[in-house]
Amino acid sequence: MYDKFVNTMLELILEKGGLTDVNLRMVSKKIGCAHTNAYNYFDGFDGLIFAAYDRALDIYGSAVIQGLNSISEGKVCFLKFVENIVGFALENPGYYRFIGSDTFNIHGLHPETIGKAIQLKQFFLDLFYAVVHPHLNREDSDVCASIIMSYLDGELFNIINKRAFPEDRVNERILEYTEKLLHMFIAQSKQVVEASTDTSPFVCPEFPEYVLRYLSEMNSGSFDSRYA
Repeated sequence: MYDKFVNTMLELILEKGGLTDVNLRMVSKKIGCAHTNAYNYFDGFDGLIFAAYDRALDIYGSAVIQGLNSISEGKVCFLKFVENIVGFALENPGYYRFIGSDTFNIHGLHPETIGKAIQLKQFFLDLFYAVVHPHLNREDSDVCASIIMSYLDGELFNIINKRAFPEDRVNERILEYTEKLLHMFIAQSKQVVEASTDTSPFVCPEFPEYVLRYLSEMNSGSFDSRYA
């Protein structure tokens, strides 16, 4: 029943485009039980939100790493990662809004859930550094990667909140601008190294541990595949 509540909560978040219009009675009604039944599994509605958020991070993390381990060229790998992020946000705006901007008491999140969010951000930073390390030191690389993360969030939330014109080439534009930012950061670096002198092979960083664990559980049938 625990998973039933979490999965139904996520289903409603997808339907409603985020958490704002979802409440405990709505979740219970969709399941077909009294809302008080949730208190057998969660510490009120906040507890259900925390559980759904944790699962949403699993789903998001497993989606954005798809296809990366088969790419041997650094820039291509990073742009594929960005493409995955953009695709996830546009296909699942409710999830993306829930993960990135919906208001709830985040201080109540379990430390393990917070750790998942930190791991995913760290993967973004590590992957970016694996691409630019011949040109940027780690500190500068992390700053540049954080700027790109902020740019992506700004673009995607504009689109999700219907602030983009229908004729905009959303996917193409975001990838094009991300690539331009990447080149600009390298070009402006004081440590620029000619590409021809860089002989170190690109190595994709290890995927976040929690994502690999989730994918393993999915493959074993532990979770509802509708939310993978």
